[in-house]
Amino acid sequence: MRDDVKKAKLKLYLNDEHEASHAISKQEFYRDEIKLLPDMNEGDININTTYVFDLGDKVEVGVYFRNGLSEAINFDKVSLKILNFKNEVVANQIFELREVGDIPAYSVVPWKLYFNKKNVFANIIELQEGWHVVFDTNIKAHNSMKIEFENVPNKSEFDKLRKYLDKLPPIAAGNISISSYEIQKSNNGELMVALILRNAAPRKIKVEKIHITIKNNENNKVVFVGTFNTTDLEVNSLKAEFLQLSLRADQLLEPDFNVDNLSVYFNE
Repeated sequence: MRDDVKKAKLKLYLNDEHEASHAISKQEFYRDEIKLLPDMNEGDININTTYVFDLGDKVEVGVYFRNGLSEAINFDKVSLKILNFKNEVVANQIFELREVGDIPAYSVVPWKLYFNKKNVFANIIELQEGWHVVFDTNIKAHNSMKIEFENVPNKSEFDKLRKYLDKLPPIAAGNISISSYEIQKSNNGELMVALILRNAAPRKIKVEKIHITIKNNENNKVVFVGTFNTTDLEVNSLKAEFLQLSLRADQLLEPDFNVDNLSVYFNE
């Protein structure tokens, strides 16, 4: 055993959308519970189980995600298992953990996991039997690339966009990403498509063209397909750009649709 490994000193972290972000008593409860968790080393990523409840159609498990790294991390799609006291697998499920958001360096985030009963292989469900959640062998924790907006329409829109930006899937270093943000239809039939472009490359990138396809999810029909010239669009490193495209009514291939049922695809 190495003698130079330091124990991680961790603190509670709750983002603005966590259920306890404005509940002082709940935060104090979490802090007291965190003190009772086993020590962990700096450089480790850990998950600790605090309770297991059988809700009938699913199993609720309370956990703490602990980040002992010196940089923030976030999770994407993660396979988690429940083990019993014999370390036998009694449940297995893949979770989308984007909502957890960034876990800052040396921080702890409380969370609730819900295992579907079809993924649970035991009839009796109770914590006292030593049930605990563990990461599957291939844990995917992403170093968080902090990307911020360069341009936003106004102050109120900035708050909304910032929260949306934080919820987007992690972007790997060196990549660029285009995501649809909002689609609106005006009274004259014009379609406004708002996009967010992210640049995780180490240098500024120039976007010359964006090819998009818009489909109606109700009938799978194409509402629009085309390429937009954006030769003047540049996105600096670790920055995001807000872009709004306008589609005239006569450019739409299907005039009757509900904007809530539209999806935007790129490079199809």
